[in-house]
Amino acid sequence: FVIGADIAETLRNLSRRLTTHTNHPLIILTMRSPLPLAILDQRTTNIIQTAMIRLYDQDTGLMNLSKFGEADEFKQNGLFIVLERANFLRTIVEIITENTPNLAALNLSGNKLNFLEMLRPLTAKCSSLKAIDLSKNRVCLTLYTD
Repeated sequence: FVIGADIAETLRNLSRRLTTHTNHPLIILTMRSPLPLAILDQRTTNIIQTAMIRLYDQDTGLMNLSKFGEADEFKQNGLFIVLERANFLRTIVEIITENTPNLAALNLSGNKLNFLEMLRPLTAKCSSLKAIDLSKNRVCLTLYTD
C-alpha cells in the first residue's frame, strides 16, 4: 500500500525493469484502493469539534472548513476525515446547528463534496447564514426552469 498516484506510477514504471532472485522480471501492478473504513466514535467527534472551534471566527461569523480533512488535529491523531462521506458531513452539520446558530458564512471549498442534501438543516437552523463557498468540489448543480 502506498499513498499517492505519483508513487504508484513510479513503481509501475519499474515493472519488468527489476528482476527476482531467479532472474525473472518482476511485474508490478497498481490499482486504486477505496477510501479506508471510517469509524465515527465519540473520540473522533470530539476531535472534529475541536478543529471546528479553532476554524470558527466568532467576530465575523465565518467558519473556514476549506480542505477540512487536512486539519492539524486530524494529522496529530492519525485520523482520515473526508467530508464526501455522509456520516462525517452529517456530523459537521449537527455540530454547526447545535453550537453556531449565528453562522454567517461557511467555506467548504476543496472537500470533494458530491451532494448537498446533508447541508439542508443549515438553512432551517442557521438563520444568519448568508453564504456557502462550495468551490473546488465535485458538486453538480442542476437548475430547473419552467
